[in-house]
Amino acid sequence: MAVLVEDRVGEALPNVDPRENSLLQWHEQRDLLAVASYCDATGGEVNFFTKKGGKSKTVYNCERHARISSLAWNPVLPIIAVGWTNGVAALFDVQRNEVHGILLYIGIILP
Repeated sequence: MAVLVEDRVGEALPNVDPRENSLLQWHEQRDLLAVASYCDATGGEVNFFTKKGGKSKTVYNCERHARISSLAWNPVLPIIAVGWTNGVAALFDVQRNEVHGILLYIGIILP
């Protein structure tokens, strides 16, 4: 399926680098497309779109100086797992616009 994202993701600020879209992930059962992007000034964020091209008002941004490294939808619910390059992972409920949990990898691996 071809995807056209007509809306700009994030607002372009004067004298600031534009946003880079890095990951796209469709929900298997819901009309939702997650688009991960990054800008040096504001950091990483996830915007949500519908198959009809409409942009959701829901935006998830948590880590100012980290990029989003992975996205994974819950197979049924409108909840997405977001992994960041700084070791943070979060579960975000798109419908309720709420973060359900945040995990932080601190670099300790136990045998």
